[in-house]
Amino acid sequence: MKKLKALLSFVFLVGLIGCSGDSPVQENSKTILINNVIINGSNISDGKAKQLAVVVLPNNATDKTVTWSVSNESVAVISTSGLLTPMDNGTVTVTATANDDSGISAEKVITISGVTGPAVFVESISVTGTDITDGQPKQFSAQVLPANATNKAVT
Repeated sequence: MKKLKALLSFVFLVGLIGCSGDSPVQENSKTILINNVIINGSNISDGKAKQLAVVVLPNNATDKTVTWSVSNESVAVISTSGLLTPMDNGTVTVTATANDDSGISAEKVITISGVTGPAVFVESISVTGTDITDGQPKQFSAQVLPANATNKAVT
């Protein structure tokens, strides 16, 4: 019985020593780069902001984030989350650029219409004409500034 205990202890010890060199399972640390970006969204016809979305491929890309930009911020601006806000009627190119080191980006041309813009108020009125000296009616003229004022009517 002593020999059996000694043999079992020996086998256990050999097994324990043999397992001590095992290392924990290592995770795959390979970076998977984006190889395609697709922008989803359509033209704006009502002058209101629109949320754009992006599809990033492959689905298992390590970093699926993008940076948004527009070609003309006087026509529209875009947030970091892809909310496109019209500033004026026109056409703008939206770009989504992958934030990994792939160098991949996508572009989409968006036409914007329906922007009415805020009212432009009258800043000054200049009245021109000569004094009435003979009691007869005279025609006066008025110049309203700025020239793009929403309502230039005067009374």
